[in-house]
Amino acid sequence: MRSLILTLTFVGISFACPGEGKEKAHQHETSASAVAVSQANGIPISVDGISCSHCVEEVKNALLKLDEVKDVSYDAKKDLFYIVLKDGYKLDEQKIKDTIEKAGYHYKGIKQMN
Repeated sequence: MRSLILTLTFVGISFACPGEGKEKAHQHETSASAVAVSQANGIPISVDGISCSHCVEEVKNALLKLDEVKDVSYDAKKDLFYIVLKDGYKLDEQKIKDTIEKAGYHYKGIKQMN
């Protein structure tokens, strides 16, 4: 019985955090709003599947590996990532989308700010 409960718990965590690998273990927080908010000017993008601080870090780290990305921040209240590009680079939205989806999350698009 104990084995069944542990298995179900592991499966539940795996579905809650799509970027979580089997070899990685981390403690989930109850809400992504627990993540420190860092406001910065940048291109606001929406990503589906963010459920904890680990998810935020997975997306940020994936985006920061791109040559054109200077900085990435996350606003938990607005549920948006902000991408700052390096000087001389233009946004390649398809590359951003592919990077996010390769990390295990769903790219929803650039958020138009009013």
